[in-house]
Amino acid sequence: MLSSELNAIKHSKRSKITILFLFITIIVGEAFSWYGNYYLFWDYARYKHMALSYKNIYHPTMTTFLAGNTSGQFLQIIIIWLLPMYLLLISTHRLVDQSQAESNYVTLSRFSKINRYLETSQLTQFIVFMSLFLILFGFDFLLAELLFHNGQFFMDLENSIKYSHLLGLELQHPNLTYLIYSVIVSAAFALFAVVVQVLVLTLKRPILIYPISLGIWFFMVAMPASSTYFIQPFIEYDWGTYLSSLISYLLICSIIIIGGNFWLKLRGKYVYFS
Repeated sequence: MLSSELNAIKHSKRSKITILFLFITIIVGEAFSWYGNYYLFWDYARYKHMALSYKNIYHPTMTTFLAGNTSGQFLQIIIIWLLPMYLLLISTHRLVDQSQAESNYVTLSRFSKINRYLETSQLTQFIVFMSLFLILFGFDFLLAELLFHNGQFFMDLENSIKYSHLLGLELQHPNLTYLIYSVIVSAAFALFAVVVQVLVLTLKRPILIYPISLGIWFFMVAMPASSTYFIQPFIEYDWGTYLSSLISYLLICSIIIIGGNFWLKLRGKYVYFS
């Protein structure tokens, strides 16, 4: 099923355009960051009589999409807040298209057992999107390294480490921090792709999938333990805030996936064995 899904994405114009858009957004964000740092760099030298130094250049990890700290990262909002739309456009929307010709989504599978279909399709969805976001974040980091190589400016975040043990560790090991966050966030986004797939299979009306998936996502972003707290490194929150955000996110996604699968298995048993 994995090769079939990758092949479907390869031959889908909608999927390719959406993926291209994500990469272009990353490139434009880094370009804005470089443009902003260029003037900051010369401002220090010209008006503050400071020698040109790598200390005036952003550290590469500060300009990345996940960090969201520089002027170019306003584009982060476009991706973060509308993530369910991209997941649907890249992959899950094919189930929506197929559902227009099927009265029950579970019958889209040709497996003899519903359990096997659900497990395989959801694992495939997770692998595809985790791989996609790992590649996207890796590309972003390489681009940041190219534009801001040897940069040492952490935007004076060093002054805030007394409030956050987590931030102190992140600033000591910024590259390792970015790598760890990339893996965690890629897995989190891939998990929500599974949530979206379960919603598509569960809901009887395809048009409902857009507002409901966006509503769930907005809720997790806007709730007190916002999901953005574990998505974004180099902020002043400490371990308690980070872990409560991550655990809340995992609980909500798990409840939806487990509940949706339970309902689909019941409905599938009725379809196949009634």
